[in-house]
Amino acid sequence: MAYLYQYVAGKLKLIHNWVLGGVVWGIVVSVVMNALIAVRGALEPQTFSLVLFELATNVIFYGLPVAWYLSRTSHTIARSNERERSRQTATLIR
Repeated sequence: MAYLYQYVAGKLKLIHNWVLGGVVWGIVVSVVMNALIAVRGALEPQTFSLVLFELATNVIFYGLPVAWYLSRTSHTIARSNERERSRQTATLIR
């Protein structure tokens, strides 16, 4: 699922705003999980407070950590790739 987030966020340019990406991703994951459970027929009626609790926990404990980690990782990879390109250019110039 984290790979899917990274792909989608990269296409939508949300990876730079990891908070927004994490909130959206947490909501998407919650909706998909509930849809899969409903398809199996195991979803019980839910109250409004239970739905809010579920959304909040998915956003806080899944969406935000995944988005934060991938935004930090992508920045680190981009910086290391930039440094490597600079070294290659400097080597070619010499």
